[in-house]
Amino acid sequence: GSSRVDPQEQKARDADARRILEAELRREETRLQQALQDSRQPLSAEKASEARAAVARVQGDIQAIQRELNRLR
Repeated sequence: GSSRVDPQEQKARDADARRILEAELRREETRLQQALQDSRQPLSAEKASEARAAVARVQGDIQAIQRELNRLR
């Protein structure tokens, strides 16, 4: 059967998860700023493509973290 988690315990778990996700979001936002700076540098075509891909990857990560945070609210 399914065991129920005490509401206070669930609230604490959710708060911990939210704190972890918020810290992760801040790290990813910093990575995004760096990736954006890198993508603005004069680069070879190959490096420019890699930089754009890095920006897109980090943006996707940020969106996933934000979805997860919204789920906890």
